[in-house]
Amino acid sequence: MNCSVTEEKAVSISDWKKLASLTALGKSGVAAPVAGISNNVLIAGGGADFPEALPWLGGKKKYYDEVFIYEMKADTLIQKSKSFTLSNAVAYAANCSTGNALIYAGGENENGISNKVFELSWNNDAGELKITGLPDLPLALTNAGMVACNDQLIIGGGETATETSAKCFSLNLKDIASGWKELAQIPKPVSHMVMALQSVDGNDYIYLLGGRCKKETGISDLYDDVYALDIKKNKWEKKPGLPYALTAGTGIRLNDECIALLGGDTGETFHQSELLSAAIKAEKDTSRLAQLNKERIALLNTHPGFSRRILIYNSRTGICMEEDSLPFQTPVTTTAFVWNKKILIPGGEIRAGVRTPDIWSASINNKN
Repeated sequence: MNCSVTEEKAVSISDWKKLASLTALGKSGVAAPVAGISNNVLIAGGGADFPEALPWLGGKKKYYDEVFIYEMKADTLIQKSKSFTLSNAVAYAANCSTGNALIYAGGENENGISNKVFELSWNNDAGELKITGLPDLPLALTNAGMVACNDQLIIGGGETATETSAKCFSLNLKDIASGWKELAQIPKPVSHMVMALQSVDGNDYIYLLGGRCKKETGISDLYDDVYALDIKKNKWEKKPGLPYALTAGTGIRLNDECIALLGGDTGETFHQSELLSAAIKAEKDTSRLAQLNKERIALLNTHPGFSRRILIYNSRTGICMEEDSLPFQTPVTTTAFVWNKKILIPGGEIRAGVRTPDIWSASINNKN
């Protein structure tokens, strides 16, 4: 699979392999972990699962606060023996690696949605994980997106306790005391999207691709939209869209002008489940209610998993093409990131309510 904008920007993805398993987190892995890179180690922690039973069978979601450190040795991930603890259990936070630290913002746990922001940095000499609080977000958010651009963190979208957000904020890491500043509002409220930095003709843009928005009816709009925030102008621009609606998948910046979208939920089963849930909520007849509940349980028990298709979005041309597919069950509600020219995808949800402990990787091959 490859993306070529100009000869010097040709890039491809190859050699998918399972590096390790997050067996220490949850019984069978977790969705939405805090994950990224600091000082050449992988940090992975937090996340959520349903350890006792699937949610539609009465299972309760459990959130985790443990953090584990992995180092790469001979193309194999090795878990360090010592573990650490986050300030609170958290899942569905926005994650971003910048400089020598991993930063996560917002998220949720059994107490609700958070506005807290933390920086995790690994000290190789001391063998310790430093956890530093950063300024709180202006509002509590879960399932938002976050990207680092130079010395700025930019977070957008996500869900509050009552609605899907269209807000966008930035934090200058060289002037933390000034706190978060509100940027131009995203054209649509959106959560569960992919955000990636792109640089076209010398200008930096934050691209926002796909996502969804839950309505008061309980039925979500799934998006195929693509928008780009011109950072200098502080203005969102609508770009050519995706070939189909896509939400909750992962994505990474391949180079200045190409973004890889690695699977995701195209929404067929998701929408059917939402429609059944809305019908159940409105139904008064007990026999019909029992039938609707039976239909929803059957639907979710036979969830087919998520799209394995890989899309490459070319931010210079606006062309989006299907180039390949993932050779494993696609994890959603997790974070993909790059480490030493490799894509890593840790954990995630592979079917409704079902997690995976696997950490997958692939090589990014730049022609020059």
